[in-house]
Amino acid sequence: MIAVYILYFLLGIVFGGFGTLLFFRFDKQWKQVITGVSDIAGSSAIGVAVAEYFQVPQSSRVICFIVLLISMIVSVGVSFLGLAKLIQGDKSKFPVRKLDIILGYDKYLEQYYSARKNETKSYDYEKQLLQIKKERDSIKDREAKLAQQISEGGVIIKLPVDVDYPITNRFIGVLPVYIDHLYAFRSNVNDLTEQIIGKLSEKGNKNESEILKGYFAGIGMYVSNDLFGVSDNKNEVRTHFRIYQRGNYVQYTVVEGNKMSSAKIHDIPEEKDSLIKKSYELKRSVIASINCEDIYDVKTPWEDFMTITYYNVMLGEKPFLSMGISIKNHDQFFDLLAFLNYYKIEECLQTYIGRVNKKCDIAKVLG
Repeated sequence: MIAVYILYFLLGIVFGGFGTLLFFRFDKQWKQVITGVSDIAGSSAIGVAVAEYFQVPQSSRVICFIVLLISMIVSVGVSFLGLAKLIQGDKSKFPVRKLDIILGYDKYLEQYYSARKNETKSYDYEKQLLQIKKERDSIKDREAKLAQQISEGGVIIKLPVDVDYPITNRFIGVLPVYIDHLYAFRSNVNDLTEQIIGKLSEKGNKNESEILKGYFAGIGMYVSNDLFGVSDNKNEVRTHFRIYQRGNYVQYTVVEGNKMSSAKIHDIPEEKDSLIKKSYELKRSVIASINCEDIYDVKTPWEDFMTITYYNVMLGEKPFLSMGISIKNHDQFFDLLAFLNYYKIEECLQTYIGRVNKKCDIAKVLG
């Protein structure tokens, strides 16, 4: 009998929902009454037919019809509230109240449907289809351009050795700032180079080593201030020069901000693998985090650094001068290191230092 009760319960749910849906057609009130009566009569007739088919005892038929009635009432209530909520949530100028639905207020409902009909007519389907087509064509165009960029390697820049560095929106956003800083740096280093050449050209000048030390210290200060925009009181960027002496690359000048630093940096043996050797081999600047397999471990506290070996300043067959730019905040400054590496900042500096080297043999004076 449990299965029969469940069947009657489901019948009540179906008839209750179907009857409520017919009620919401908003016909005349007398039609709604007839719809309700017909739904009840129809469900009762089917209930009797089901009872006969399953040979339900007379004593249990009353319970079956009570289950049918209860499930219909529940179904009508839930269906009514759900459909009414959907209609009331409509953004039409003529929202419908539950009372209007129950009473079948014809005039009000006619206004509602008339407004919906006018809204539908005013909806420009062709315009919407044209807009959708335009957006779809725009997406296809962007996909084609992106595919072209990928095929041509245009969404990355190549850094030595064989490293693909992605061009992100952040990188593009800061690029104008980097260019402005680079212009200021080149202008200041050029002026400094002219001044140094002038001093070295003075007759009777015997202070070449001091002049050169001031020159390399000046380059370090312009790196901190012009390229990285680091103020005097911060030690987030350090620029140092090493020179070759007796088989090692030893400390020459160390600059942080606008000041010479008292920090001591480690010697790097010439025969060991190091970024100094790698830079000389490639004739390029190299970055520690990219060429980490070539680092000579000096237990540095700096998060990353760039190394440049000046191949036009030689002591016999050995490169004499190297330069390092170290940073403490990798997230803040690495994009700039990558930009300088891609720009080939070493060629820029080779030009200026080469002019000084022609005037004064740097390796001979400092070696």
